[in-house]
Amino acid sequence: MVTKIKLAKQILEMVETLRRAAFQLYDIIDDKKANYNEFVQLMFEMLSKMTSPLQQLSIEEPAIMSPLMCKNVIASLLHVVALKETLPKRACQKIEFELLPLINELYVDLYFWGLCYPDREKMWNYYRKEMPLLCPLPSEENGTYRYEVSIVVVAYNKLEYTKLCVEYLEKYFPNNISHELILVNNGSDDGTMEFFESICSEKQIDIKYNTKCFSAVSRIIEGKYVLFVSNDVLYTPHAVENMLTCIKSDETIGCVVPTCPNVSNLQTFSAQYSNLNEMFQFAEQNNKKSDPFRWEQRTRLIMPTVLARSNTVGIHAFFGYLYPFYKERFLAFPDDLMSFVLRRNGLKCVLAKDAYVYHFGSVTIREDTEKNQLIFQEGRSEFERIFRINPWGIGFCFDPTLMEALSPQNNESVNILGVNCGMGSNPLKIKEILLEEKQNSKVKIYNITDRIQYEKDQKGVSDHFQFIQNWNKKVGTLFPEIVFSYIIVEDIDKRKNAIKIINNLFIRLSNGGKMAVKSDNMFFLNGLEKLSEKHQRIKSWIIVEKTGV
Repeated sequence: MVTKIKLAKQILEMVETLRRAAFQLYDIIDDKKANYNEFVQLMFEMLSKMTSPLQQLSIEEPAIMSPLMCKNVIASLLHVVALKETLPKRACQKIEFELLPLINELYVDLYFWGLCYPDREKMWNYYRKEMPLLCPLPSEENGTYRYEVSIVVVAYNKLEYTKLCVEYLEKYFPNNISHELILVNNGSDDGTMEFFESICSEKQIDIKYNTKCFSAVSRIIEGKYVLFVSNDVLYTPHAVENMLTCIKSDETIGCVVPTCPNVSNLQTFSAQYSNLNEMFQFAEQNNKKSDPFRWEQRTRLIMPTVLARSNTVGIHAFFGYLYPFYKERFLAFPDDLMSFVLRRNGLKCVLAKDAYVYHFGSVTIREDTEKNQLIFQEGRSEFERIFRINPWGIGFCFDPTLMEALSPQNNESVNILGVNCGMGSNPLKIKEILLEEKQNSKVKIYNITDRIQYEKDQKGVSDHFQFIQNWNKKVGTLFPEIVFSYIIVEDIDKRKNAIKIINNLFIRLSNGGKMAVKSDNMFFLNGLEKLSEKHQRIKSWIIVEKTGV
């Protein structure tokens, strides 16, 4: 936050004047009587006057990217001037779909990072009151959207990958689905801009200086759904169709991510191929038909590409348009932020295994993350400070060792109890395994926790949820008359009378049921082993440590 508040507000007034001027420029571009050159000169003078004070403010608060954003606006205006004489229609497109969005983002950048950040109270006041006004979401016009899908391709250098990405998108995107192609050149200097111009897309945003953010794209989306594609992703036959079928099947699905290689978060599966031709053959076979049993709900997803609803906050948080929180913008935690705001708004994140695409593996941002090893550590701390939840905390991803030990095989009705399971990935994964492998949809998840910060997260992955404060009085009476096939216990070993709590939970198991307790506290685990000897062998203990089972 800057101390020169008066100066920041003066510049904001100048940016607002510049925004109005850009609207007028759009109106007079074809007007032969208008003094066009003089009008443009005045805009350049306004931008020039902003440059030095913006630089001063950014020195005081390094999170401010406004000096570079101001340069991007200048570059955009120069482009408009160059196009005006020979391609006036293209110049108008540049004003509407590039210049104006960049000016609006310049305003938001200075306002948020200069006057709100890093004060948590002011940031949340911005999120709740000002953000909805400054950053509106796409909406229907006359009861419909202009397009079914807005495809957003973002490139930062790596032209050879970008060409492949666009080639296969054009080849495999369904012809019967109305769509627009939005191309975002985020500071490339390798010919990406010229390549994008050769495609002649109506909407092309050229960001001359990389500000680690492409939030301006959210201002020009006109599709009901948004398909974001990083330039290191290759789309395959029927992937888009299956993703659309998935997201349209349930209004509570906020986003769908296809399966791909070279991604973390346990989002891929074994696939045998040795070159791209074989990969496309594998993908075509995998994507042959839509299969709801292969749609897996997750608490968190990594998104080299994602299909999302344009009128929900998730994809726009991912773009950096909503809920800014960390100075490095897109380099850390955009996936976690999108997953978080979707969960908190009652929407599901789904991994579509019937949609396989190819991901080369973070070629776009790898160099930046290698140069900035502290980004993830700092970003994680900022995420927790602002949103009161560790993005990589308990239950952010399921434990494959635990799933292997449990080996869910049930065909009958199943009740699963999660106890202090954080974001809830492990109980959810059991349900998804039974759905995919056994086509068993008769599964209910019950979650209880004494961690208030996880209440909203668990509600989204539970059929029944209960916040609990007094374990001794409540745990034996929760969800009366329900017995559980699986009980997963995490983050309980530091509670008073933890062994007694486990004992009360254990008697809620059905015959043949399994209880798993995760802990790295050997004293606690030894106590559990003694307790387990007192119980019937028809029920199973699975005690998981950090080192294994």
